[in-house]
Amino acid sequence: MLIGFLLLVIAGCSSALAGFGRTRATRGRGVVAYGLPAVPWLAALAMLASASAQTAPQGEIVVMDEVFREGAISAGSFSPRIPAGWREWRLDGAPQGPVGGLSKEHAYASPKFHSLSIPVPDRGAWGWESAQAPLRGRSRPPRINFVLRPSADFSGGAPVAILLFVDAQGAPMPAATQVAIDLPPGDAASWTERVVALDPARIPEGAGTFMMRLGVRRTDGPASGAVFFGLVRAMLPNADGTGARVRGAQPFNWFAFGDPVVFKPQGELPEGTTTVKGRVLDSEGREVGVKTVDAATFASGGWNFIPKAPGHYSVVFTARTPAGDVVLADEYHDRAQNNQIALFQPEGHAFAVVRPRDADRPPATALGYHITCSNGRIRSMGDTEVRIAKLAGASFARFHVTWPELEPAKGQFRWETLDYFVDKCREAGLEPAVCFYGTPRWASAKPDDARFFVHVWAYNAHPPRELADWTDFIGAMVDRYRGDVRIWGVWNEPNLPGGSCYWHGTPEDFAAMLKAAHATIRARQPEAEIWLDGTGSRYSEFYRRIVQLGAGGTFDKFGLHGHGANPAPLDRIDREHGVAPHGWVNSEWHAALQRYNSPAYAMSEPARALRMTLDFLRMLDLGASRAAYFEPFNLVEKETLRFHAEGGMPLNHSSGIFRQRPYLQPQYNAVVMANLGRWLSGDVAVDATYAFGNQRAAHLAGTRPLLVFWTTSEQPEPLDPRLQKALTGRMIEDWEGRQAAAAEGFVLKSQVLHAADLAEVPADWPRASGVFSPRADARHHQPAVGA
Repeated sequence: MLIGFLLLVIAGCSSALAGFGRTRATRGRGVVAYGLPAVPWLAALAMLASASAQTAPQGEIVVMDEVFREGAISAGSFSPRIPAGWREWRLDGAPQGPVGGLSKEHAYASPKFHSLSIPVPDRGAWGWESAQAPLRGRSRPPRINFVLRPSADFSGGAPVAILLFVDAQGAPMPAATQVAIDLPPGDAASWTERVVALDPARIPEGAGTFMMRLGVRRTDGPASGAVFFGLVRAMLPNADGTGARVRGAQPFNWFAFGDPVVFKPQGELPEGTTTVKGRVLDSEGREVGVKTVDAATFASGGWNFIPKAPGHYSVVFTARTPAGDVVLADEYHDRAQNNQIALFQPEGHAFAVVRPRDADRPPATALGYHITCSNGRIRSMGDTEVRIAKLAGASFARFHVTWPELEPAKGQFRWETLDYFVDKCREAGLEPAVCFYGTPRWASAKPDDARFFVHVWAYNAHPPRELADWTDFIGAMVDRYRGDVRIWGVWNEPNLPGGSCYWHGTPEDFAAMLKAAHATIRARQPEAEIWLDGTGSRYSEFYRRIVQLGAGGTFDKFGLHGHGANPAPLDRIDREHGVAPHGWVNSEWHAALQRYNSPAYAMSEPARALRMTLDFLRMLDLGASRAAYFEPFNLVEKETLRFHAEGGMPLNHSSGIFRQRPYLQPQYNAVVMANLGRWLSGDVAVDATYAFGNQRAAHLAGTRPLLVFWTTSEQPEPLDPRLQKALTGRMIEDWEGRQAAAAEGFVLKSQVLHAADLAEVPADWPRASGVFSPRADARHHQPAVGA
């Protein structure tokens, strides 16, 4: 347990101690330490667990949270000494010898983690300096927790923390602004926590961030031993408006057209709030409504608004208070790979207004979503992804399961996670497509390869030592689920040498595993559909080699990945080797995936949505039978992509139809995909494509014959007379669900897909090829994080 719980306050903040008995005081550089009651170790762990939340308890948000879990990563390996995001510092003639580093001698947060060990220097002071942490001015001063302990032989030194400030332009501020905090080391027998409340006056004007130096300075007596830091956490008071926690009255802020849109606060309004104004913007940023309600009405019945048309909207809420207007918006934090934390606070609350789907029409078999199947996802979100996929018009859900999770020890199976997602898909009417990959460490041919790539341990990406372990696992899985799962995907992205984190074996190894998987599945479930999952044309030589090894007939369909997927190079290899043609699916369609500085990143939301929908139609035109949109939720939000790229993870992406942070909200492409799901039904195919000057059209055959059309012009333009004539008397709907009769003078919006029911196309329409303008960007074929 903790033997002491001390509050350190920068001079001038002692009022925070009201109600606590003062036991002793030690003075450092403007620091006073007071003794407080002991806190049990389990309670400390509970507090620690809260750090993974986006906001800290009691009205605070975390801006630094270091438990020294892993070392800095380089070339796939974690440093055993250098903590991620930290660098050495020395002052006052400290020697160039070792400054310590990560240690397994003591670990505070978990036995699997480390502490930061800093020895006593012969002279001066030294230690480790953190990445920058955000500040928000003097109105929100940080409170900092330190957990430390000395070694039994510690002498001749004193633990110290130093705050260094950086201005909003990224320049270090003068040394005179630094704040030094002496930290009494406590008892070597256990951990001591010390809490610092920074006096707002010590924050220099113009400071944008701060860095934390942890160290030991030389004092009197023989230099011996070290200090171990187990935790450093800094928290800011919540931003004004965050505590209101305004949310839509319908799940996911998803409203039916014609129903009132209602938002209510789930928390507390800012002090003294008299009224709350909601300003509504449509997808083009135009103001379409303003409504003000008094604070009591907002708190009890909420704010409501009835849009005149379906579509994607956002609303900005502003509270009127005696101190001025306060935007009611949630602040959240995100952490980069280099351990740096940044704060973000989007002002708008996005919501969708959609028309109901015709219940008599079956969903399009081609349209599905890739969802995350893991214990962690169950704990954090339950079946939310399944529900959203259904809401958006999906007919199937593709997801990964890993052999290590399902069989953590030989012969010991854990089916709970897969049971849950298969059952939830079936309950929602979605067909599950299960991709399995990964080798448990106990079965791996290289169990000691402990490198880490993107999010996969290398030993999980090697083939098994014994092929029988692989087939035993597959056999047990198929036996259990063959009544509920018909589609099986073998492995994930094995064909990306130098670019895949999922496979480190050879084509020979993989061909043997693919043959064995095929034989095992077919023996138990002859009707199964088998996908070679995660293949692609970028490295088609991998596929050529496994075909040469006799594996070309061991699956039914290519499971391609990415945006701009095309099976043509793989089809050619099949023909060259006399292999029967394969069908294809896009089992991980990077429909709207964007990374920092990728082509999609610079696009407007309508442009990105048009790129997405045309890619879907192009795949149908090339014979794809299914496309699994990757993914319902953003991995990270678009506003954080630069932060993640500069923090060491350029592969992080934003690709969902919903944003996760600060809470689940539909994005523009969610409305587009939902309406695409409304339009399409059954087995959809592209019947023919046409060009009318700048305007393009595609006729879709299926349960509902449909004409979709758009303009390539950057400006709106009148509907082509030939289209006008064929559609006269029909209702035209755009991809936000807004309808208008096809009257004379109808104008096509730029970068917007339109649709109308049309069973037959005039015979004299000019057919054209290439209307979907595929522009496959190689960067979109890189493996997606979490894919």
